[in-house]
Amino acid sequence: MYNNSDIRVKISENGFAVRSCGILEKDGKILISNEAGGTMTLPGGAVKTGETTAETIVREFKEESGLDVEASELQETHSARP
Repeated sequence: MYNNSDIRVKISENGFAVRSCGILEKDGKILISNEAGGTMTLPGGAVKTGETTAETIVREFKEESGLDVEASELQETHSARP
């Protein structure tokens, strides 16, 4: 769910939101979030104004799983149209 501090840009009818997600791997297993409707995703969410993508990952892992994590390094960027 978006709120006023999420980074969003609207250009004509099209817009985009800046989001960040992370991969937590331990013993060959990866943490996956179960979303409403049965969708499975990596833990993450919208980047807030003034927040780095690494800070977003740390915050979202805490909010979604209760885990305290440390973001290591950027592996990939991706863009997609809704």
